[in-house]
Amino acid sequence: MNIRFSFLGVAVLLLLCAGSVGAKDWEVDAENNLTFNPPTLTINAGDTVTFKNKGGTHNVVTDSGTWRCAQGCSDTGGTGNVSGALWSFTRTFNTPGTVAYYCEAHGAPGGLGMAGSIGVVGTRWTIGKYGGKTASTFCGSLATVFKSMTAAIGQEA
Repeated sequence: MNIRFSFLGVAVLLLLCAGSVGAKDWEVDAENNLTFNPPTLTINAGDTVTFKNKGGTHNVVTDSGTWRCAQGCSDTGGTGNVSGALWSFTRTFNTPGTVAYYCEAHGAPGGLGMAGSIGVVGTRWTIGKYGGKTASTFCGSLATVFKSMTAAIGQEA
């Protein structure tokens, strides 16, 4: 009987986790006409955005100064300097809120010139006793436990 309750509990947790593992990848292009396309984007927490230089000399800098990227990112060992190369980089947005950004060569903070923003909605919950891992990591591990439990129950029958 205890195995059935454990099985049911794990099944319920898996259902709750089902919504957290479907992250989507979006694209924002730095265009030769000195715009970001699209200029605004609304995504879910946990989604990724790939920024690409489609022509011209650009970079991407957050209004808050958290990061600046082009051929590398300032928060991951690169400089984020303006570059004419056809660069690309991907960021994951886990925290709800608005991330405003601009190109240092053609824009400024506050949405001036070549600028854009990303609205992040929803929550990206973490499991404190699971080492602060994201829900999708926790749920992936939970799926492994679920499969093991299913196999053990099948062997007892």
